[in-house]
Formats: sequence, C-alpha cells, structure tokens
Amino acid sequence: MPPKKVTVTADEALSRALQVLDAPAPDSSLLAEELRLLAGSYHTLLRKLHKTLIISDSYQHQLRQFNTTLTQRVEEETERRLAQERLLAQNAKMAAMGEMIDAIAHQWRQPLTTLDILVQNIREARRQNKLDDAYLNRATDRALSQILFMSETIAAFRKFFRPEKRKELFSVSARVIEAASLMNAQMRRDNITLAVVTQTEDDQTCGLPNEFAQVVVNLLTNARDAILELRRSQSAPGGDHRERDRITVQVSSGPDRILLEVCDNGAGIPAEAAPRLFEPDFSTKKKREGSGLGLYMSRLIIEQSMGGTITFSSSPGETVFRVEVPRGECREEAA
Repeated sequence: MPPKKVTVTADEALSRALQVLDAPAPDSSLLAEELRLLAGSYHTLLRKLHKTLIISDSYQHQLRQFNTTLTQRVEEETERRLAQERLLAQNAKMAAMGEMIDAIAHQWRQPLTTLDILVQNIREARRQNKLDDAYLNRATDRALSQILFMSETIAAFRKFFRPEKRKELFSVSARVIEAASLMNAQMRRDNITLAVVTQTEDDQTCGLPNEFAQVVVNLLTNARDAILELRRSQSAPGGDHRERDRITVQVSSGPDRILLEVCDNGAGIPAEAAPRLFEPDFSTKKKREGSGLGLYMSRLIIEQSMGGTITFSSSPGETVFRVEVPRGECREEAA
C-alpha cells in the first residue's frame, strides 16, 4: 500500500524545516524530507503567484481600457452639457429680447403719440396762419425732446444686450434701477406699482453687469406675471389696481454680502412646482408662452458667475425672491 501523501502549506513546511535545522544533530533523511516538502510548497506558491500575476495583468488591462473609455465618455458628456448650456443661454436671451422689444413698444407709444399730435398741430397752425417762429420753435423743442427720449431708450436696451467678456465692479442699486426703468412702461400699462428701495450706497459687487440686470428683469417679469395670474384667477375687472397690485424691490447690505429682494403680492408659487422651479424647461406658466429658462439662467448667473445664491419663499398673496452676492473687488480673471 503506497504511503499516504501529506499536503502541507508553505508556512508549515518552512516552520518544520527550521525546527529540523535547529535540532542538535538533524537526521539527514528527515532533513531531506523536510526540504522536499519545502520545495514542493515553494513550487505550489510560485504557480499561484504566476496565476495571480496573469489575473492582475488582465485586470489592469481592463482597467486601462475602462479609464480610456471613461475619459472619452466624460469628455463627450461635458461637451454635450456645454452645448446644451449655450443653447439654453441663447434661448433665454431671445426670450428676454422678446420681453424687451415689448417694453420698447410701450416706451415709445407715448412719445410717438406726442409727435403725431405735434405734426398735426403744426399743419393746423399753418392752415390758420398761426405758424410763427415762436410756435414753430416750441413745437420743434418738444419734438426733439421726444426724439431724444426714444434715442435714450434704444441706447439703454442696446447696452442691456451688449455681450461682456470680463467681470467688472458695479453697483447693485444702479443696475436694479436701470432694470426697473426698462420695465416701468409695462408696469404702468398693467396698473402695477413698482417701488425700488435702496438702503445702502456701498453695494459694489463683481460680475457681469448686463447679466445681473437680466436677472432683475427676469424676477420683475415673473412678479408681474404672478399678479396678472391672480387677476385672472379672481376674474378681476380691469380697473385701477395700483393700491393692491405692487412689486417692491429692495437692496440692502451686510458686512460681506449684498441682498436684493423682489417681493410681489401675486398668485404665489404652487407647492408642487417649488422643488422644480429652477430647472431648465420648467415653467409654471407653460400654457402662456413660458419658456422655463428665466429662473434657470438666473441661477446660473448668480451662483456660477457671481458666487452668490438665489432663493425664494412663497405663500398665497406674497412671493419673495432673495438674491445674495458677495461684496468686494474683482480678481484678474476671465468671466
């Protein structure tokens, strides 16, 4: 009957060999057996190590392939997102431009009416032989004043849409007043009182002034739409709403932050819409030409471009949007 094969681990074989070597007079046959076991365990260990190296090489090759494809996927996804951001920004700009064109139409309506009346009066004065130099000078001065107002309106809107490349230091109050002036004609048309309260003169911040003004216009537009929505829901008559319908814009400052608050007493934001309010392509006024981009782009401008925050609180009859931006100088960096 052949001897039973004994299987020992490499550690066990090494321990036994050390015990034999430490003996005072080791038996040569016993030492040879221990060395044989140690050599067998060593070869077994080598075979396992070789297999481990092969598996490790395979894993490393797969990992390199995964890293290569992952980098490519990340680059493709980044480029796709950047392209989407550029498209959304362009769409938001076009939507804002539509609002501004409507505002220009309302700004120009009164001076155009005045010019029409002046021309008709001059013709009537000529027919009645009353067109003397004094009358003509007064009419000309009034006409030139109206034309200057229209020219300044166009200049303001051109400045609003002029692209900017670098951040600069600007006054938050000045931009708020400028944006409010662009919306005044529409507010008057809709019988909405627009009040701007500035509680500080030290409100310099760093950013793109035109983009910040666009944020203010977006917030004012949303506030106006909320008031009009409340009127529609209540079937309110088209009378004088000045005492009731009001938008208040307030600028204040702290030690290191500047706070802008836009408050309206409109319909409020539905609770189910609040979590998605800043998402792209989401709008609470989807059925009425809402693009869903105004608040999304406003958040990008305030948070990413200026390092600030934009939040809101809403209840039926009152909604407040709060924009906080850091006070301070501009660094030498591209916008």
